[in-house]
Amino acid sequence: MAANVYDKLLIAGIQLLMVPMLVLHWGLHLYGCWLVLATIPSFLALADMGFGGAAYLRMIALVAQDKRDAAVVVLQTACQVVAIASVVVLILALLVIYSVPGGWLPSDPALSAGDARTVLAVLVLYALAVFQKMLQGAGYASVQLAPLFSLTAAHVVLLENALLVAAVLAGYGPVVGAAALVTGRIVGTLCQWLLLRRRAPWLRFGIARADAAERRILARSAVGMIAIPLSAATALQGSVLALSAAAGPVAAPAFVAARTLSRIGLQATQLLTHALMPEFTAAHARGDRNGQAGMLLAVVGAAAFAALPFALLIGLGGDWILALWTKGMVTAPPGLMPAIALSVAFGGLWPPLSNLMLSIDRHGSFAWPYLALATLSVAATYLLGRSFGATGAALALAGLDACMCLVVGRFAVKTWLHGLPLGTVARAQMAAVQGRVFGRSGKG
Repeated sequence: MAANVYDKLLIAGIQLLMVPMLVLHWGLHLYGCWLVLATIPSFLALADMGFGGAAYLRMIALVAQDKRDAAVVVLQTACQVVAIASVVVLILALLVIYSVPGGWLPSDPALSAGDARTVLAVLVLYALAVFQKMLQGAGYASVQLAPLFSLTAAHVVLLENALLVAAVLAGYGPVVGAAALVTGRIVGTLCQWLLLRRRAPWLRFGIARADAAERRILARSAVGMIAIPLSAATALQGSVLALSAAAGPVAAPAFVAARTLSRIGLQATQLLTHALMPEFTAAHARGDRNGQAGMLLAVVGAAAFAALPFALLIGLGGDWILALWTKGMVTAPPGLMPAIALSVAFGGLWPPLSNLMLSIDRHGSFAWPYLALATLSVAATYLLGRSFGATGAALALAGLDACMCLVVGRFAVKTWLHGLPLGTVARAQMAAVQGRVFGRSGKG
């Protein structure tokens, strides 16, 4: 759990630094253009079609059964799919980037249409490097090094953003900034590979042992896996594109800054869930509904304890916090922070529960509704953004989080709580959860 906490704190610190840094040195409008261009990697990074996530789950199971050769076949099959997808994405993306009219691209006195195309092309390379993340995560997790992967992944993010900061401080714009990002990502990814190779020399990346039958097995699981990151990218990055289309790039910084502030607080709501997921999976395998219900109540209680006070803080003092954080360079339009506070209140509750669903391979029950609702929220962002700007985008995001609370909450009640004596379950299991997570036996 310590690695998970460190990872979240490091990422949060980077996010807190980057917004005022870029706004201060690039200006609000150029930063807005950068935000629009930077949405592209979030979508392109999904082009592995869920095979990385499917390989992650399958390799863990195979290595646990001491089937190392089979795990290598899974890894190399997934590598083959990712390699093919990378080539296809690179060719198609470059064709689109250099064929769309220049008027479709965000522009600024410091960012010509040619510069915007260059930034997009470099960020495509960044997305291809991000492709490798899930495959590496599968390798680390399969040999029980998941905490080490979390640490190294956080430091890769630190490296790439440190290079971006260096470029910005040196007076360079988005073109060099994008090159700094991709350089940091490639160097960091190579270091992760070398470290894994040293720890598990038998786990070889490549495509020589790729297998068609294994590819079909992975494809069945990948269908459900791809919906989750696609939904998240649609909701988070699609909303930026929709807002920029509706109100211009200058409207994006206030929304993104407010949302970044909210996401930092929401990181804390999932700490207990991540710690309990292996035990929750085991309880499901045993058919222990009381155990699952107890852990569910603990997760909901911890999430509410973290999210609701933070939502109140954002709602009442968010305008002041945003102005202080960005040194007055980004100001919240009327209603933005209360709308973001609603998103925090709802968004702090449903992701921890969805992770429990993921741990028992029931992610399909929320993944596809999430994708449909995320798509609707992007449309709502555009419509509301035309009249209310960043506040409209925040209202659409809050609506999405509220709807997902209903979807996930209904599943949780029906599957884990229906027909159980909750008082007895809660008292018995809260003590057990304390022992599992914090290392206490509960015997005094």
